[in-house]
Amino acid sequence: MWLRLLGWGAAIIASILLCLFLVRTGGKDAAIEAYTLMLAVFTGVLCAATIELWLSAARQAADGRLNNRAYIAVEPRGLAQWRGQPGRFLGLVHIANAGVLPARKVTWKLLIEMTNDGDRKDFPLPLDRRGSQLVVGKSFMARGTPPISNGGFDYCFVWGAVEYDDGYGQRRFTHFCHRYNCKQPGFQSNLAVAAEDGRQHEFGNAAD
Repeated sequence: MWLRLLGWGAAIIASILLCLFLVRTGGKDAAIEAYTLMLAVFTGVLCAATIELWLSAARQAADGRLNNRAYIAVEPRGLAQWRGQPGRFLGLVHIANAGVLPARKVTWKLLIEMTNDGDRKDFPLPLDRRGSQLVVGKSFMARGTPPISNGGFDYCFVWGAVEYDDGYGQRRFTHFCHRYNCKQPGFQSNLAVAAEDGRQHEFGNAAD
């Protein structure tokens, strides 16, 4: 921007010097031509400056939206025994808004499945969603998956999707996938894995 300002200043100075030269070396017609040229240069510079200010304001508005919009992340909160039915458990998550503005019309789909494939890559997402909630900035909403039975497999995956309004009327999404090691003694004894033992899986995570 400063380089453009210097260029405009140089153009103005050059036009003034040229006009003074034409006025001193020519007659009345030369003076009129000189003033016309100087007016055209000033008008062009003013137009360019106005466009630059408009573009700068547009960039600041876009930056403000990026800084203030809602950003939803889904954090692993462990596996827990399902109290209503022995031998069954569920996955827990926090749907957290890391942004400033509230996330509105928050909907979600949570899934859970056990497997022996710790490098699983395919995590299908059904189209149906639950809820229509509000999550204010710097807060979270606790949710759990449907319960499943312990199948004796080595790993458990908790995955899903969250969709929301980012505060500016734009629908956004967050896809997540957490992996738990079910071979540890804690899970074998009480069907529980602590939140800190959950891992972001290398597949199944995306956001806009």
